[in-house]
Amino acid sequence: MINKRVFITKNNISVLDFLANKGIKVNSSCAGRGTCKLCSVKILSGNFIYNGKSVSLNSCVPACKTFGQGVVEVTLKPQTSILDYWNNITISNVNKCVIGIDIGSTTIVAVKFSNGKILDIKKELNPQSVHGLGADVITRIAKSQDKEKFEELCSLLNDCVDYLISSLDIKDVSAITIAGNPVMTAFYHHVNPLSLGIYPYLLEKTCYEEKLHPKFNIPIITVPNIGGFLGGDALSGWMQSDKQNNSMLIDIGTNCEIIYKHNDKVYAVSTPAGPAFETSYKSRLASVVCEDLAYGIKNNILLPNGRFVNIKDSSHKLAYLCEEDIAQIILAKAALASGIAALEKETSSKATKIYLAGAMGQNLDINSAIDIGLLPKDRSYIKLGNSSLAGAIQIAIDETLFNVYANVAKNIQVIELNNLDYYTNLFSSHLTIKSF
Repeated sequence: MINKRVFITKNNISVLDFLANKGIKVNSSCAGRGTCKLCSVKILSGNFIYNGKSVSLNSCVPACKTFGQGVVEVTLKPQTSILDYWNNITISNVNKCVIGIDIGSTTIVAVKFSNGKILDIKKELNPQSVHGLGADVITRIAKSQDKEKFEELCSLLNDCVDYLISSLDIKDVSAITIAGNPVMTAFYHHVNPLSLGIYPYLLEKTCYEEKLHPKFNIPIITVPNIGGFLGGDALSGWMQSDKQNNSMLIDIGTNCEIIYKHNDKVYAVSTPAGPAFETSYKSRLASVVCEDLAYGIKNNILLPNGRFVNIKDSSHKLAYLCEEDIAQIILAKAALASGIAALEKETSSKATKIYLAGAMGQNLDINSAIDIGLLPKDRSYIKLGNSSLAGAIQIAIDETLFNVYANVAKNIQVIELNNLDYYTNLFSSHLTIKSF
């Protein structure tokens, strides 16, 4: 780690933006929302404001939400090939400059990659989520019934992706690959996803042809979708796993995707967890909230149903949460846990190795997740990080991998949870804060 002192001279932009303009790259993963706390800086002197309040000297605050003038101390990590985006993932170290883009329902991330190193990272909140068009894909699908709303959803997404591409130096870029869930990739390619909202939940296209970007004249490749609500983001994650029998991939987000292999057959489900896993509860990451819920159960602050033991007691660290917040988290937790349980019930087996993908999985405390019943106990867990982005970069580097990914996708059997006669009871059984 390297500590660097910087004199901030402009008080009308955030400390993070000032540092970026000076070429000082500070790690951040929440698109400037102040929730990840990765861009924390120490205030050594001067006058700074954070969340409308003056910052005391020697305090540490998120640079993205801090404004003022004076001296700050920044802790910089040494430049590595993977930064904090990936674990247990290998990407070819070849002399080819590419861009990989992960189009998430909440956040869009673009990475410029060459010679085994990340050269630059840009990220933005998905504009669809901040323009009143829905916090989840189901709502956005419903909005697509209106032609003008559909056009707006497509335009907002494409403009944001183009902005991220143009914000990277593209003169040496030979290919751009995007990965995302089927709804996001449909909007990007101007395909209406309405059919995904109607049984049998199929989209007219699962693979999109490579095309030249009309503005940048660079090939655009899209990681193939699996089917239903399982997209190229989930497929990319599965391709980073060992793909062995009784291995499972879980990508935790607004829509949770689970892929599982047993007896040389691969099965997959998607569970609509909703925005609870993506929501900041007073600047607390969902992963931290899981730790706090586990603490609440162990210390008799919470009941298994999510109610406070003593509603009048506000002295504990869960005071930032209300019971309505906890109820939303329990619903999201039940969606994921019941999806895992359904796959294991359908195959009469148990996953022995579980890969966790996505930002939530990267930051999740495994023991806390087990304690509240988000994840099953007695398994081996491996964190991958943003495997969607990794898959996009791998295909951009080696375009022959597109067909490899597509062939794997064709052999994955998608199970619709709504078709399982026992699923409603299974889901209800997980509507508590207790272990599997």
